[in-house]
Amino acid sequence: MKNLLRFSGLFLMLLFLFTSCEKENIDTIDITTEPTEASTRTINNLIGNVSASTVANGLELGCITINYSFDVVLTDNTVVTVSSDADLEEYLDPNPSDSIFIADFVYPLEVVDADGNTVTAVDAEALGVLFGACVPDEGWVNEGFPAFIINLDEYCIALQYPVTVVDQDDNETTVNSEGEFADALASNQFLVFVFPLDVIDADGVTTTIENDEALFNAMLDCEQFNNPCDSIVTGGGDIACYTLQFPVTVILTDSSIVTVNNENGFFDLLLNGDISGFTFPLSLISFDGELIVVNNEIELQEALEDCGDIPININDTDVFSLISGTLQGCFSINYPMNILLADGSEVEITSEQELFDAMSGGPANTSISISYPVSVTLIEGGQTIEISELTELIDILANCG
Repeated sequence: MKNLLRFSGLFLMLLFLFTSCEKENIDTIDITTEPTEASTRTINNLIGNVSASTVANGLELGCITINYSFDVVLTDNTVVTVSSDADLEEYLDPNPSDSIFIADFVYPLEVVDADGNTVTAVDAEALGVLFGACVPDEGWVNEGFPAFIINLDEYCIALQYPVTVVDQDDNETTVNSEGEFADALASNQFLVFVFPLDVIDADGVTTTIENDEALFNAMLDCEQFNNPCDSIVTGGGDIACYTLQFPVTVILTDSSIVTVNNENGFFDLLLNGDISGFTFPLSLISFDGELIVVNNEIELQEALEDCGDIPININDTDVFSLISGTLQGCFSINYPMNILLADGSEVEITSEQELFDAMSGGPANTSISISYPVSVTLIEGGQTIEISELTELIDILANCG
């Protein structure tokens, strides 16, 4: 009987242990009921930038058009065909209770670029680079050069990575490749370049670009661009010592004539190589605020030449020589720089406008001069030179083509 009791006790103990183990196993199985990775889909940041096209039967992605029909992958990994604006709206803006929407496109994907050419994007990164190469249609009014991908597919120079960009909140991001740059632009299109940066041409020659003016001129030197006048054109609508009075009417490379209402529209056309010239009359605002109207190409050229005769109130010639070098298209000044006032005090100058203001500042500035050294970047060749005295500045101007 004792043996039977012992056996029964052992049996009950084993049964208890077995039941406990089974319960633990069941608990473990119940916990691991999360969705598998295969049921989720990474969302391409580009999707947040698409909209129905207003000019074509398809969708717009920056300057790119994707014509209907095309296939997309939804967040539940199903593939559907988008054939109309209604389809696009349904999958871009689903019912709030529905978590299924467009996650990415199906590749390869045919798109139409800004020049009207049909291009095949083999994957998401290739599509991102095409999007990132679109010339921004905003940001040209402010200081800085709006950032976008510059490569040899579109220009005679290409960015050499890494490149640093900054957003409107002064947050800097360093991108190490076109793919990283495209991803940054897809997440935040309002970025500007941080200078200096390096570019490389088709022959493998690397040039350091010190400021936005130097980058403008390096791009406008490419064969596909038509500078609308024989002078420096920079952001904000500045031409030599003038600013364009908008709206302006321009002639495009296809001989059509369009009216441009602001700086953003002007530089969008300019950096896409679409402008071949101005129509007249053309209104310009001089550095001192005077409105000047030119009626033909000859008057425009005379007005640009007058930039070399800006009235100034200084006896010293080095500041005037320096600014003349920029107006002649010889070099750009790498700000900040310092000037010395008549009383011996030193002032930091951070832009060309500040330098103009100092030059025409009235009796208080009857004698100003450069506080050397000052750094400039040659327009031809892109070489950066540090000038230590007036004789060096004069030599540069004498050798300027």
